[in-house]
Amino acid sequence: MYTSQSVTEFELTLLNGWEEVYLKSQLTLWLLLGLKAGEKHMAEIKDFIATATNDLLSPDDRSMYRTLRRLTAGSVIQFTTKPAKNGPDYKVYELTKEGRHVLAAFVERNITSVYFNPTIRNLMKAG
Repeated sequence: MYTSQSVTEFELTLLNGWEEVYLKSQLTLWLLLGLKAGEKHMAEIKDFIATATNDLLSPDDRSMYRTLRRLTAGSVIQFTTKPAKNGPDYKVYELTKEGRHVLAAFVERNITSVYFNPTIRNLMKAG
């Protein structure tokens, strides 16, 4: 099992660099999983991602808006505009039917069939 005492300072630097790239590449997956759990506005999506990843991934607003625009343009998600009590209207995002299918296919092809493979699971648990 990993503990902060089990790696050297150099190894920790390597690990942190890898994690930074790894987690940023997962933004789309976590965003879509957040919407699979139910419709949300951007702040709620960010909260879901932070909670689900134990605060390892906390995307900035710019990255979030860029990803939301890309997924909306690709018909993976859609939004409705809702009035705010104070201030401008806000967008509430949800998965489209196509988005649900794409997410399910991605999870099956890239996660379930890979990480749940007994050989790979054993290698990952072996430490």
